Amino acid sequence: MKIVFVLLVMLLAACSSAPPAPAPVEHRPSPASAPPPQSAPTIPGTESSTAQPPAHPPPRKPSSNATEALTIASTHAAAAGDTRSAISHLQRAIRLEGRNAELWARLSTAFLRDGQIDSARQYANRALALAGNRGDWKRAAWLAIAELEEFDGNQDEADRIRQLYASGHG
Repeated sequence: MKIVFVLLVMLLAACSSAPPAPAPVEHRPSPASAPPPQSAPTIPGTESSTAQPPAHPPPRKPSSNATEALTIASTHAAAAGDTRSAISHLQRAIRLEGRNAELWARLSTAFLRDGQIDSARQYANRALALAGNRGDWKRAAWLAIAELEEFDGNQDEADRIRQLYASGHG
């Protein structure tokens, strides 16, 4: 009886560890050995005006669903006065999208509210450096810098920055 049980266990183990049989694949030449696709000859003066596909893929959405959820959670935590949780949520979002300047600007504001001025200044500058030509990111970075200017007692400079960037045209 023990022998039958051992054989049955071995049979089941062998069945579960065997790799699945490969699916039949029709033979196609590899891309390296395949000849380049032939294009139809063009007659001078009749070139098609169709545009080639872009060299770079279109930019993806500015934030993923996870990043968006973390940003919302951070906003709720900050509104409840829990700046540590707000910072934690933003740091997790930045791990997902480290090149998103708006997240860095938000992190700067959270650190300023937590009293960590050097970190706030560092993250505001990082946001500005990452913003590039994106107007929404530049606006967020400059508004974070305005908060730092106000904290430093430079109310005129803070007001000037806010006036320039509050409308979104800066």
